[in-house]
Amino acid sequence: MSASYSLDGNERRARTERRAQKLIDESVEVRRDRRDDERRDSPRVAGRFWVRDPSHGGISEVFDGDVSFQGAAFLVMHPPHGEVLEFGMWVPGAPGELRTRGRVVQRARRAGATSVHLRFEAMPVDFAIALSEHLRRRTG
Repeated sequence: MSASYSLDGNERRARTERRAQKLIDESVEVRRDRRDDERRDSPRVAGRFWVRDPSHGGISEVFDGDVSFQGAAFLVMHPPHGEVLEFGMWVPGAPGELRTRGRVVQRARRAGATSVHLRFEAMPVDFAIALSEHLRRRTG
């Protein structure tokens, strides 16, 4: 007789219940706190910047969105084709336009548009210093 690998109803329920159990006891307050804006390593501020998709013709588009030390978020009517985008912005007090590249880490449909989240990659030192100062001035 061959071995049977199917589970009866009780065994299936027991496995499902075990998977649903919490492995780490965490209070509801702690989980709720993680969802607040304070969970971020860097504050976000509203800003105007340009984004260019080199894989799709290379035309820069200007957006109003949120900028943090790690990246940027903005809404577009048509999502970018590429995974790596060029990012630039003017910051008061910086010696010129700040430029870097960012990797698309999220695309989500929202109210007829697409929300795009970039994570900056290998920021030039001057970009990092100027952006850090700009965020500090804007958030107090």
